[in-house]
Amino acid sequence: MGLEKQLEKLTHAVDIMTQDFDMLVRSFSEFNEQLMLQKKTFLNDVAISAEDIIEKHLEVLRQDLVQKHIDVINNSIKNKRGFKWKFFAKS
Repeated sequence: MGLEKQLEKLTHAVDIMTQDFDMLVRSFSEFNEQLMLQKKTFLNDVAISAEDIIEKHLEVLRQDLVQKHIDVINNSIKNKRGFKWKFFAKS
């Protein structure tokens, strides 16, 4: 009878340890899920920030390019007008 009692106590202790281990595994899984969610959120925020920065730089480049085209057109118009004035002045 003493051996059976010890076996019951040991079995009960193993059951409690198994429950504790299962609870620990569940807690770790939940923690891991939360960590992954935070990682995704962080990476998404970084990507959005990078996208915003790139968009701002692209807008500056677009404006610069448009201004350069306007300058080229204006210079072309000035040169043509200047040429016409010179042409008419010589005639």
